Amino acid sequence: MGYPGHPPDHKRCTAKTRAGGRCLRWALKGSTVCLVHGGYLPSVRRKAKLRLALREVQPEMRAQLARDRARIEAEERFLDQVEGSPSIRKLLEEDQ
Repeated sequence: MGYPGHPPDHKRCTAKTRAGGRCLRWALKGSTVCLVHGGYLPSVRRKAKLRLALREVQPEMRAQLARDRARIEAEERFLDQVEGSPSIRKLLEEDQ
């Protein structure tokens, strides 16, 4: 990968140089481009701010999703057990 002092690929500016290669500058935090390639544009700054905000809440969102999935799976297992019991079958037949 590049010369010492250059950022790793995932933190480099994604703009292309005139020679066709990739820019060697650091992308701004939360952005995909450096200052030279539009990092100060309002749209780029808004998107970077959004990406950084999402990075902060994403771990909690994933944890909540895992908790929800575990709860749903437990409820489904419980319902599977309950539906198989004779007394519940009798109640279900009476409703029909």
